[in-house]
Amino acid sequence: MVSDGKQRVDLAVLSIVGRLCFSKPQKLTFGQIYRELVRAYSSAPTIHVCVATVDTLVREGLLISTRVLEPDQSFPYTQHIISGLTEIGAASLRGCEDALTEPRGVTRCVAATGNTGPVRSACLQRPASLKSAGQGSSGP
Repeated sequence: MVSDGKQRVDLAVLSIVGRLCFSKPQKLTFGQIYRELVRAYSSAPTIHVCVATVDTLVREGLLISTRVLEPDQSFPYTQHIISGLTEIGAASLRGCEDALTEPRGVTRCVAATGNTGPVRSACLQRPASLKSAGQGSSGP
């Protein structure tokens, strides 16, 4: 998954797409996704980071891209039209959201390698730099 420093941009994008496409199927442009990031988080990442994140999530099979827009000199980035989360994307989002509700993260023992100490999940906590904008916001 893509992250920019401490920000979990990938998780934020998955959450926004999942929320916007949950109740009714629709096609989202990158601009709509980015607008929701700006509305939902007090510190939104830069456009080029978000575009790269969406492109990576499509290539990794977590987002459904119905088409790619023709290149435009005024916006020189790959632009997908997104229609929702794949089953893998939805499961990944649920897994990370479940881990966020645990006060100390998810732990498990790895006995196969001889290590019986706790191993932390990859999706432990919502980073402080991507905090929700507050009550009534559309953040996760």
